[in-house]
Amino acid sequence: MRIKKLLTSFAERMTVIMLLSLLFLPCSSLLAAEYPVPSYEGEELQKLLNWEETWVGKKVTSANVDQVKDFLTESYFDIVSNPEKWGEIWFEIAPYQEIKPTSGMIEATRKYAGTCKIGPDGLLQNWVHGIPFPEPKTALEVMWDFDAPTHGDTLSVRMVGFQVDGRRHYDREMISATKNMWFTGRTDVAPLPEIAANSKRIRKAGHTEWIEPKILKGDRNLSIRWEDPLRDWGSWGFSSSNRRVTRRSSAFRWAQLGGSDMTLDDGYGYDYEVVAQKYKSIGRKDLLVPRHNNSQDIIAKHVPGNMWDSGFKMERVNTFVIEAQHKDPNYIYGKQIYYIDPETWLIVWADKYDPDGKLWKVFQNSQELIKQNINDEKKSRITYTNICDLQRLHATIGGYPEVEISDSADGPNGRFFRPNYYMPSALVKYGY
Repeated sequence: MRIKKLLTSFAERMTVIMLLSLLFLPCSSLLAAEYPVPSYEGEELQKLLNWEETWVGKKVTSANVDQVKDFLTESYFDIVSNPEKWGEIWFEIAPYQEIKPTSGMIEATRKYAGTCKIGPDGLLQNWVHGIPFPEPKTALEVMWDFDAPTHGDTLSVRMVGFQVDGRRHYDREMISATKNMWFTGRTDVAPLPEIAANSKRIRKAGHTEWIEPKILKGDRNLSIRWEDPLRDWGSWGFSSSNRRVTRRSSAFRWAQLGGSDMTLDDGYGYDYEVVAQKYKSIGRKDLLVPRHNNSQDIIAKHVPGNMWDSGFKMERVNTFVIEAQHKDPNYIYGKQIYYIDPETWLIVWADKYDPDGKLWKVFQNSQELIKQNINDEKKSRITYTNICDLQRLHATIGGYPEVEISDSADGPNGRFFRPNYYMPSALVKYGY
């Protein structure tokens, strides 16, 4: 009897210890086995499916857009509902389809779940690769999640787009070719998690060649992001007219490029260091966003002079809404509002305000699933972008008809994914 009581007492104590361990275990560790986390689950998913029974397949125009106003940003609702100013814009409601990460991203995230934290200076600590906070609790955690994916450890894209003058109703063509390589934080292409030959401690490098407009033809840009988040990014430009390479200041990232509405910082909606800005969470918003679209189909329907394209398939996603304000008071934007897809960590919509607090630009991104070169898995990429200047009635629209992601260093585009392609001297070597 005494032995039985001792065993019972021991079992009870062990149960309490196990429960306490689960109670105080970091939330990220508990989520490790559950990652990826879909945008909708359980009761919320059922509510969405009930709504979709009425709306999927329906065309939304200025005549009925008020019926889905709750699922649009205020800025986009104003655009669609005012055809006299922006033209008749329409889109189609599509069913929600969960976008799952690659197996490499899942493995990396689960392996390091619960190990990351944010220091008192706002810097991310203990991160190796993967999503640092599978279920973020603060605006800063959301932004570090946004910052973590490479969206393809290597990337080759050809952009074909337009600079649209909405007042005079004409376009000017834009064509560029960009190749990116991530040196650290890699999740899909060996070597993982980083390239060993990285003595300069580069995080990411991008090499862009301009083909159109004529004023930029033959010019090249090189951008290097360092592993140190407090170090200004390196930026170099090659001029085809004099075949010279010029080192550019960090403020060049704020300048609008070649008559377009975009700055280098506008890439992906925001393309600079997380710690350069302050953030505030505005909460979550069910938003109709363009996903699973073919950018070539959208660009093919573009009407010259129109600042907005129609025909997107829009599905509801429970986005994170983040307000960002740059720490430099002289920054080009007074503040920005980001709507971030929780499954792909891409900014799907952004409102950008001028320094006087007036809405200046809106930014729309459409996603498409692109098959990786290294396996049969697909990764969601931005393949269409529209950044529209609401004040001067001008837009920059970019589609990506050619996208190759996750190529190996010795793959079909291997010469572009070697470290020596991302050096200032390469701008001259490959220029003309």
